[in-house]
Amino acid sequence: MKSTLRLLTVAALATASFVARAQDFEPPAELKKLDWMIGSWSGSGKMAMQGMEMDFTAKVACSWEGQFMKLVSETDFGMLKMTETMFLGWSPTDSQYIAYSFTNISPEARIETGSLEGDTMTMVSQPWNVMGDSSVARTKVGKKSATKLLFKLEFKEGDDWVPASEYEMTKG
Repeated sequence: MKSTLRLLTVAALATASFVARAQDFEPPAELKKLDWMIGSWSGSGKMAMQGMEMDFTAKVACSWEGQFMKLVSETDFGMLKMTETMFLGWSPTDSQYIAYSFTNISPEARIETGSLEGDTMTMVSQPWNVMGDSSVARTKVGKKSATKLLFKLEFKEGDDWVPASEYEMTKG
């Protein structure tokens, strides 16, 4: 009887400990500030890179994945489709957002860090190998309304940020 009671006590303590830690599996408050991004979004625009301009369509699905926001996207340039899965999190050590992105156009993860000012997130990548070329990108995503996002992409050239694309995405 005593051993059964001890076993039940240990099991109850273990369950209470797990429940307390399970709360840590939720996105941190800093990441929950981006709750307005959750859902499916689509848009189209033009991409200017290396003297060329291409039309594209884009779609992205944003969802919570434990302590992270998961963004799964597809950008169709006609002759090329870029697929990407990003995990966006919060680094309490550095007090900044951090993202790891995996695409079909690079063998390496793209790593970005950034901040949120109002309803605009700005992320800057580390140098990233894209089809044999190293690049640094800055992305801004801003909430225009409950159903509209403004997306802006720039690439670093020397000391300057050169616009590559700016377009709207619609929820739904």
